[in-house]
Amino acid sequence: MAAIMLSPTAAFSRTMKDLKLLRIPGVQAFTYRDESTLPLNQATTQLADAFRARGAGQSVDGETLAADATTSDDAIARSVDAALGKEWKRSTGFTSANPHIHLMVWERTTAPRRFYAIAAFDAVHTATADGRKYRPLESVFTRER
Repeated sequence: MAAIMLSPTAAFSRTMKDLKLLRIPGVQAFTYRDESTLPLNQATTQLADAFRARGAGQSVDGETLAADATTSDDAIARSVDAALGKEWKRSTGFTSANPHIHLMVWERTTAPRRFYAIAAFDAVHTATADGRKYRPLESVFTRER
């Protein structure tokens, strides 16, 4: 998997409607179905419910992603920190009941209340179509009203 360059921070303004524009080195949109699919779906659904409970709008979206086998959660989080900019901060109080899933969550520090999260599976998988090694991820985020 080729690294995808970060979009400029300026793209993440108050008027931004869709966090699918966020690109992270070593991570790309990738459709897969394996033993991680259901646990990741459950984790992102629980996150979406928690975002609404914390005052975010009702509209959520997300994306099925895959990280290169060597891209760490720390590298992903640092890249997201840089891409989102200073109007966002890492959010606390979110945990996964599944020990194989690590949650990385950010929230806006200014109005409107928004969240962005990545649920990352801890095992490396091999794609059957091309033999690519990847770690399954899913993003979930709230959209502006």
